[in-house]
Amino acid sequence: PPPPPPPPPPPPLKQLATAGAAAASRAVGFVRRHPAECAAALAALVATDYLNLLVLLDASDPVLRVGRPVAAAGRRLVGPLGRFARRLLLRHRKKTATVAAAKWRAVAR
Repeated sequence: PPPPPPPPPPPPLKQLATAGAAAASRAVGFVRRHPAECAAALAALVATDYLNLLVLLDASDPVLRVGRPVAAAGRRLVGPLGRFARRLLLRHRKKTATVAAAKWRAVAR
């Protein structure tokens, strides 16, 4: 049987640079068109990383004895954020109820 043909030569450096720049440009364009989705994906990755760290610390807790300080730090972080989110939601609900009542009064007259 005849020997297999030689592999094709690698693409020129300029073509590789152009392809890389085009891919980076498409990625930046996607992030600009979908900022909320990208932020949600980033937040999910950070939360997953934090959960993995907690699982690792929980597994090694008898050795390191770090579970309680980490849990306390998490409560200190999440507590104020939760209260802030609750205040925002209540404020939004109050505004929505006020606007709805004003519209209802205008319709009833």
